[in-house]
Amino acid sequence: MADMESVIELISCHLHQSHKKIIEFSKTNYSYEEWINWEIFDALKKANYHCSPKPSYRSLCSKSVGRFHADIYAKSPVGNAEFIMEVALVGNATQDKWLKKIERDRFKLSSLTPTNDSLIKVQLVILVADYHDLLHHWGGWLGRLEFWEEHPPVSICDQSVSGEIVFCHWEVAT
Repeated sequence: MADMESVIELISCHLHQSHKKIIEFSKTNYSYEEWINWEIFDALKKANYHCSPKPSYRSLCSKSVGRFHADIYAKSPVGNAEFIMEVALVGNATQDKWLKKIERDRFKLSSLTPTNDSLIKVQLVILVADYHDLLHHWGGWLGRLEFWEEHPPVSICDQSVSGEIVFCHWEVAT
């Protein structure tokens, strides 16, 4: 049966194959979050998950939550676990306005009352840079997220001589 940790491990292993490329993308200081979302989608599809990009919150909840869309929906090929994911990509050039985007993602997920108990709401914040110890270096910036100190992330770190990718993830409660 799939759980959030196994899904995050699957995603991190898939992205590890592109580690050097991701670090190089990050060094450009341009956004490539959509590309990351499609890579996550690809990782899940290759593992036989049923996936949808940009799922509507309305299709997954029992009450109207507006016209919000998540980044990815995935249903496990084994059992009935389902995942709705909000993804944020953070790099050296990420500006303070991104803190609001991450907070908005958190609000959308916490506002969602799923139509079934098997839907797991996942927030994934991916940190990328061409140096190491990102949680330490960016601790002050990340600490400005309202939920950061109260709910420290579970993280998986992928390091190489090229740099570091940190996968911070949370299961978000309603």
